[in-house]
Amino acid sequence: MTAFRAAQGTELRLQLIVNNQPVAAAEGATVAAALLASGRWTFRRDYAGAARGPFCLMGVCQECLVEINGVPKRRACLLPVAQGMKVNCG
Repeated sequence: MTAFRAAQGTELRLQLIVNNQPVAAAEGATVAAALLASGRWTFRRDYAGAARGPFCLMGVCQECLVEINGVPKRRACLLPVAQGMKVNCG
C-alpha cells in the first residue's frame, strides 16, 4: 500500500511531532491528512488490539481518534494541523 502524497506544489511548512518523530504538513490540512500523507495508516487500536484508521473522514465514525497535545480521543479528521502539535497514534 502506498502513502498519500501532498498535491504537487504544496508547501509543507508546518512540522508536527507524531509518536516523537517530526512530520511535515501543509497549512490547512487536517491531522488525519498529514498522518496519511506521512504513511501512517494505524491511528488507534480497538479493545482487541486491532489496528484502526480513518474511514469516513468527516467526523462521524470516530475511527480516527488520536491523542493531540495530551488530550485523548480527538478526531484527527476534523482538526487542522498547527505548528509543533504533538500527536500520539496507533
